[in-house]
Amino acid sequence: MKFNFILVLMGMMLLMTGAFAYMVDVTPATLTPSATNPLTSTLYFKFNIDINTYTISSGPTPWLDFNSDSLAWYSVTDSNTMIAATYEYAVPSMVKFGVPNYHNAQNGDFNFKFIVTNGQGDVNYETGWTHAWSDENAPQSTWGNVYVNNGNTVIEVYAKDGMTAQEPGQNALPETAQGSGVEFIWFSDNGGPWTSVVYSGSPLTPTNITLTEMGDHTVLVCASDRLDTNSCAGGAGEWEKTTRVEGFASTTCNLVNLILFVLAAVLLITIVIGSFNMATEGFNTTVMGAIIVSAISVVIIIFVASTVSGIMCVV
Repeated sequence: MKFNFILVLMGMMLLMTGAFAYMVDVTPATLTPSATNPLTSTLYFKFNIDINTYTISSGPTPWLDFNSDSLAWYSVTDSNTMIAATYEYAVPSMVKFGVPNYHNAQNGDFNFKFIVTNGQGDVNYETGWTHAWSDENAPQSTWGNVYVNNGNTVIEVYAKDGMTAQEPGQNALPETAQGSGVEFIWFSDNGGPWTSVVYSGSPLTPTNITLTEMGDHTVLVCASDRLDTNSCAGGAGEWEKTTRVEGFASTTCNLVNLILFVLAAVLLITIVIGSFNMATEGFNTTVMGAIIVSAISVVIIIFVASTVSGIMCVV
């Protein structure tokens, strides 16, 4: 009796050893292309996409369990309405099932999952749900202030990547929610090549474009999101800004204007003091000459500050 018990125990151990010789894992549905908005931690995707799942095994020959005879289904609704998926390939330790070039014309959010059978069709492996929102819309951008910084012209750019519009009654994210997120601001200067600037702002804070070359500039600007959807339709640019860069560095201009202001103030004080002396002590040709020279100098300074300096400095 004791001997039979030991045999049964050994048999159970052998079965357990065989059952746990290696493990099989089926990954959640992956979407390509897809991107996660870092502000909302929400997954977004753009049609057309590939939906894939992978059966990963720690055993040496997983294709003995999963092969072209295996069946797979996928679902994009919570109702578990399963649609046939495709066996794609097997490599050491991994077998891939997928839905190439999936497209759905609807907007909104989607839930993806897979069910995969082994080669014998007697064991099902079911993934969890992968939740994602469609993001078909291009970002929007607009310009803010244009100002001078060390002689260069800086254009402020504001951008946002709104989510695909929702149909009435759909379970939409809040209106403040973003799409996959703006990634680059693009600009073309005077018909030149498109140049990207990493988006560092938000809908409320700008990303700056700096122009350094002197002369007139016509700048086209647009934005692209993390799914590479961009608002540069046909390369034309979403909006256009014309500006001008020329003159000394702004620090030099400020210094010149400050000197002119101080000089004008000194001359005005001279005029006031001279006039006061003449009023109290009587007419004096020397004082009168100083007043006339000072007045002419003030007029010249005002002319220089408003014209010559104004031309040299972009304000």
